[in-house]
Amino acid sequence: MKSYRRLAWAGLGFALPAYAQAGATEAPESVTPVVQQVIVQQQKNSLQKQTGSASAGTISAAEFEALPVQRPAEILERVPGLIVSQHSGSGKANQYFMRGFNLDHGTDLSASVAGLPINMPSHAHGQGYLDLNLLIPELVSEVQFRKGPYYAGDGDFSLVGANRIQYVSALEAPLLVAEAGSGRERRLMHANSGEIAGGHWIAALELAGADGPWQVPEDARKLNSFLRWRSSAAGGDVWQWSVLAYRNRWNATSQVPERAVQSGLIDRFGSLDQSEGGDTQRVGLHVQRELAEGERRDLWQAYRMQYRLNLYSNPTWYLNDADRGDQITQSEQRHISGASWLRSQPLSNALLPLRLETGFSTRYDQISPLALYGSVQRTAYKMRSLHRVNWWQGAVFAQLQAELHPQWRLSGGLRAEKVRADVRDLLNPLNSGVKSESAISPNLNLSYQPAPELAFYLNAGRGFHSNDARGATIQTPDDAAESRHATPLMSAGKGWELGMRSAQWLNGLESSLVFWHLTTDSELTYVPDDASTEAGRPARRYGWEMSHQYRMNRHWWLELDMAWSHSRYTDISEAGNRVTDAPERTASLAIRYEKGAWEWGLRGRYMGSRALTEDNSVRSHAAVLWHGRVAYRFSRQLTLSLDGLNLLNRSGNDMEYWYSSRMKHEAAAMDDRHWHPATPRSWRLGVRWQW
Repeated sequence: MKSYRRLAWAGLGFALPAYAQAGATEAPESVTPVVQQVIVQQQKNSLQKQTGSASAGTISAAEFEALPVQRPAEILERVPGLIVSQHSGSGKANQYFMRGFNLDHGTDLSASVAGLPINMPSHAHGQGYLDLNLLIPELVSEVQFRKGPYYAGDGDFSLVGANRIQYVSALEAPLLVAEAGSGRERRLMHANSGEIAGGHWIAALELAGADGPWQVPEDARKLNSFLRWRSSAAGGDVWQWSVLAYRNRWNATSQVPERAVQSGLIDRFGSLDQSEGGDTQRVGLHVQRELAEGERRDLWQAYRMQYRLNLYSNPTWYLNDADRGDQITQSEQRHISGASWLRSQPLSNALLPLRLETGFSTRYDQISPLALYGSVQRTAYKMRSLHRVNWWQGAVFAQLQAELHPQWRLSGGLRAEKVRADVRDLLNPLNSGVKSESAISPNLNLSYQPAPELAFYLNAGRGFHSNDARGATIQTPDDAAESRHATPLMSAGKGWELGMRSAQWLNGLESSLVFWHLTTDSELTYVPDDASTEAGRPARRYGWEMSHQYRMNRHWWLELDMAWSHSRYTDISEAGNRVTDAPERTASLAIRYEKGAWEWGLRGRYMGSRALTEDNSVRSHAAVLWHGRVAYRFSRQLTLSLDGLNLLNRSGNDMEYWYSSRMKHEAAAMDDRHWHPATPRSWRLGVRWQW
């Protein structure tokens, strides 16, 4: 009851001044952000850019390019309430937190880059693995984000949030970016564009590397490239071809036990296994066709990707093997093919203005091999599992929008999805099999705009995330020493949210407030022995998010986001009912200043304490980070910048866990806090040249 009172008081304190000062018209919603870019011209007013919810929106490149990021994926921290962290080397997928979820490496957070889906089902390391290290920040034109299962166009891994990261199709002039910083960080990026064959082309090449503050140099080496051709609009028929190629190799210093640092065995940036790390590569082709005929719009997309990963981890050290240690190698290769179609069109109706969006999507992953080895110094000595997986997903969906009144809009949608997995266990054929499941995901969205600059939203819906195919077909003999039961192929969730958004109710101030509630049938939990996740207990979450953007004058911008959440398992267990690693309080503050040739930005991020055990007996430490940037434009062509990361040199942790491990000199296992430290204060000097 106290928690709900907090929600009510937060809403009352926000809503009263917003309603009193209300005054620009909200555009009709667009269910699918990719089509929104085709159908709707970008407007200046934030209300006009929304997609029928107070927790959805579009972030333009200008809103994040003045603020520094430590990792490419941190541009997503511009999404209110989203935290991007890391617990290993910089080439590994990030750790994500939002709405009371430790989203691991992307289980319930989907993302696409330049039209290519990034999440990986039945991945060697974690379900929904979302590796955004392939981002080239200078090419990002905008980030379109939505939260919750309220949109028929969003499918697997979108239960908590969905992000579409768009790349530009042309540049004003050739661009060269050179950066160098602490820890031997270096980066060189060159991009150029022009016209050819009746269209525009753009090409970019990025080379980057770093050692970091770690005692074992990270020796990261990244090669990244992007190529696109887009035809000129002719008769409403536009073609676009994009190619992405990415490769990364790195050494890793993963989480370490707290006792190892406190005893002096290693320092804060030391390692207990100097051979951790990995290498990965991805090559993708994306083809898109946009057709316009009157008010009808069609978007056709097809893609093909090749992906590979080798990941060397040792989260427990000598817990299971006192002689050789517990290092594991997770390895996979996959080929992905997919296609989608979306149509948006008005419907003839004498009573109400209606718009219908219909579409389908399909994806096929061929994963072979999908392997887990026991290894020493990255050399495999024992094969623990070896699979071939063919994974297929298909969906059809429809969303109908109706303008009931100039102030009222109603939208309802339905998505039907099917997943089929063909699993071949090459070590134990008993665990092979074919399994398929289907899900129906309805949604309903209502918006009310009592004044030009004030809108209220009510959203409800059902969604899901898929589970690892290997767990869905597993069979355990009755006499097995360790029992493992088959898990569902799909895990459902349902939720609702009530939100409001006001635009410029105080001169230059735009704000939003959202109350949300979400329940899930099964949580994924971290398994240290395999450095993977497995399906677990059902849970319930609720909370609120508040976001403010204030342009104080033509030189100053201020942004403040705050979020609070309550997360509990809903079944009964002696272990407790806390959802482990679930964020409870987060906040971010960004300040930007621009005048003449000078520009600077300051960004702070707060991650509150959270339960590390189900009985709440062990909690993480709160973490605060501040990053800053100063830039000076010598001319339109040349800009010099200086980034300061972790400006206050806080010794917080990027990630914390509580589990059992054993170091080589220890006689028995010990439960302990394991953490990956935030990097200390560092500097980065950059030169940007356009000619």
